[in-house]
Amino acid sequence: WWLVCPPTFGATHKKVAKWHVTILVLVAISFLWLSRSVPNYLEERNDKEYSREVVEKVFITVGYIALPFALSGVISLRFTRPNFIVPTAVFYSMLMMFAVVPFMCFATLAVGGILVSDLEALSGAIIPLAVIVLLFAYLLHGYGTMMRVRNDMRDDHLDANPHLIPDSE
Repeated sequence: WWLVCPPTFGATHKKVAKWHVTILVLVAISFLWLSRSVPNYLEERNDKEYSREVVEKVFITVGYIALPFALSGVISLRFTRPNFIVPTAVFYSMLMMFAVVPFMCFATLAVGGILVSDLEALSGAIIPLAVIVLLFAYLLHGYGTMMRVRNDMRDDHLDANPHLIPDSE
């Protein structure tokens, strides 16, 4: 249902898509900022458990990967280019695909904790499992909203230019 008609809680789909893209831009920028601040913090603490270079590269890689997808969504929504929002939606679907692996791991731990009555295993798996489910629902909502906005923009363009619609015989 969320793919066909994602709920907007009273807002338009385009406004909700703007919020999703804005959040994605903020996440990308925050990861780029974290690539500088976290290694400095670890260096101040003299924490030898983490390598400064590895931590910096992880944060900067995530930031640089997310940034083009976020900017593509911004261009699409700002300049009404329907095809530019597709990469952002595809990025959301890739994140959903990557979320399946940790979901399966934590679900297995939770089920194992229930089956053998191990409360420690269950409690250690239930919170990450809930976070992954919420993240997956958020990503699914964003993907559905962006694809809906793309279709609406495409329909608006064809309504404004009926000569582009092929004649059906």
